Amino acid sequence: MNPRFPKFLAALGCLALLGFGWGLWQLFSVRLDTGDVYPPYSSFRADPLGAKALHDSLRSFSSLRVGRNFRPLDRLEHPQDTTVFWLGTEHNTIPEAEWRSFVRGGGRLVVGWLPSQFVERLRTNTTGPFPWQQARYRKGPLLPREALSQRPEDVAFRSDWGLNLEFIALPGTGSEFKSDTARLVADRPLPDTVAWHSTVCFTNLHADWQTIYERRGRPVLVERRIGEGTVVVTTDCWATSNEALRTARETELLAWFAGAGSRVLFDEQHLGVTEDAGLATLLRRYRMHGLAGAALVLALLFLWRNLTSFLPRSTGAGEPVGADIAGRDAAAGFVNLLRRSLKPVDLPKTSFQEWKQSLGAAGGCSKERLDRMEQAIMSFEDAAPGERNVITTYQALHAAWKERR
Repeated sequence: MNPRFPKFLAALGCLALLGFGWGLWQLFSVRLDTGDVYPPYSSFRADPLGAKALHDSLRSFSSLRVGRNFRPLDRLEHPQDTTVFWLGTEHNTIPEAEWRSFVRGGGRLVVGWLPSQFVERLRTNTTGPFPWQQARYRKGPLLPREALSQRPEDVAFRSDWGLNLEFIALPGTGSEFKSDTARLVADRPLPDTVAWHSTVCFTNLHADWQTIYERRGRPVLVERRIGEGTVVVTTDCWATSNEALRTARETELLAWFAGAGSRVLFDEQHLGVTEDAGLATLLRRYRMHGLAGAALVLALLFLWRNLTSFLPRSTGAGEPVGADIAGRDAAAGFVNLLRRSLKPVDLPKTSFQEWKQSLGAAGGCSKERLDRMEQAIMSFEDAAPGERNVITTYQALHAAWKERR
């Protein structure tokens, strides 16, 4: 068998493994770059149903600090001058009580609901791909729902926020959908008309709500001041999507959504995208990727060190590996151990102490000889570092021991 053949197989296996890893990395990279693994209107999605374009556009302004929120808002510090986008939920879905403390503290909350026909398709599509995987949520039958009943969630919604809802059909029949027009009714520097894609409208508003846009005489975008902050609720958040920024960009409306604060956050935790404070999260937050890579390299080197023999190859067919390597006896090993653990300057004193504790010291050494040996050790230690001679001291100790009584 050719001795080079195993090396060729090993190299081929390494190349195949590298190719498989590269292909797997590309697959995950494309999926994550597109963002279709995230819910609709997530700021991580780059397809038409995401809000990544708005996030990145705001981030390009040096005067704004733009980020994402993965935790409940009651943990957010310094709500002043902070705007939070709360996008991509069904109508009559409102934030919990924690958002009220944020708004009262001076924050601005922008609640944007999914277009109602998108929600209808989401509920009825029990088989096949989800609507956001098809990116065709503007197709399908539009069935205006009846007025809200006495369901517990609807009653709580109306009593807590002072908003009631009704449904007015959009233009179009069958599977062909056409957007409607919402008109500006407030004195704000906003576009006179904007395209609207939802059948949901407000009715019986509380007196504290101010209508900003109406569709067919019904409010569809309202604003309310609570404490030091403000709440904006829109029945259609399509204007914040990547598709809207590409085809029908409403710059003034988006700037008004962002407000005059210096910080903008896109909330992800209400969409189910949360951040667990684990080891990997801390490594990414403090940019310790190099430390993780170094630890991986050290682990691989450790495995290689324990699995690979460094003995030379055998030169003959019957010759054992390492036959010409001579070993060392116990005395040589003891000498090497002494050299590693004991300094030469400490050798006389250590040797004398060990000798005194041995059986030889108790075998007839007189007190006079012991005193002379201790005197030699003291003279060695009292001498200057450059004048100490280990061999001379050893000879003095040996002479005192051999001296007759």
